[in-house]
Amino acid sequence: MSEIILFPIILINFTFSLLGMASVQAAQNYASTVLAGIAILLFGFSAGILVRKLVQKLLQEVAFNTYLAKVGVHYNLERMSGAVLAYAIYILTIILFLKALNIHRLAFYTIVGVVLLLIALSFVVWLKDVLPNLAGWHLLLKRQAQAGNRISLPSVTGKIVEIGYFETKIKTAQGDILHVPNVLFREGF
Repeated sequence: MSEIILFPIILINFTFSLLGMASVQAAQNYASTVLAGIAILLFGFSAGILVRKLVQKLLQEVAFNTYLAKVGVHYNLERMSGAVLAYAIYILTIILFLKALNIHRLAFYTIVGVVLLLIALSFVVWLKDVLPNLAGWHLLLKRQAQAGNRISLPSVTGKIVEIGYFETKIKTAQGDILHVPNVLFREGF
């Protein structure tokens, strides 16, 4: 039984003696580098989560979304602001992690390029939704639509409650409040 327990230890010692002390030192250095990289990732992602929660809490305390709603912006910028800062910290963390592991510049530039490409594609998709809604909002203003006017669309009929940059609230005959994207007003009303 003791031979079974001692066999892995003997095998490891034999392997190290074959590889020499330089290989053992290199393995220890690599292990410490990997552990440092993991510590950087843990600390960075924890800091990102903490910053996101703190920014959201701070903006909620000052009722940031309430002020924005008064000027017609109906996005949850409290949450979005915290998320943007958290992602910036995540990116910085990944950069530091790659640097700790001595990743070559080409790999680093490739990763940064892919991330920037994803951000650009996200922005294009966002614009695909925003621009038509802004055009619909402009059309509503041009036709002098205002709160209280009756409106009839192919899919909705009712009174305008509120006109925003991206959506319009319409109260139906049944009393339901519908949030209609302004892009629908480009199709005619």
